[in-house]
Amino acid sequence: MCGSRHVILSPILALSISGANQQAGRTSDEIMHVTDWFTTILHAAGLSEPADRVIDGVNQLGWLTGQAATSQREGYIYWMGPQMYGVKWRNFQARPGRAEVHARPGR
Repeated sequence: MCGSRHVILSPILALSISGANQQAGRTSDEIMHVTDWFTTILHAAGLSEPADRVIDGVNQLGWLTGQAATSQREGYIYWMGPQMYGVKWRNFQARPGRAEVHARPGR
């Protein structure tokens, strides 16, 4: 991933899962981190995450299929190599070393 602000700001706008209870035009400002895909895809296939290692991702299948109203993640830290590039928590985000903090109305 590149270090642009769009990586941090972009919400997931739409996702279609075959057989899911999706509403047309559904959008969300909920958070899903790229690490959540591994765990979510495992659960969609009827599997669970390995028990012999730490898995950072959380299962987002319920939220993606419309069975849960909210994401299982409230925030994350965005690293660019060894440097912390940004922090996202609910509708707030901060980029250390830059004079900007963004907040979106809502949750």
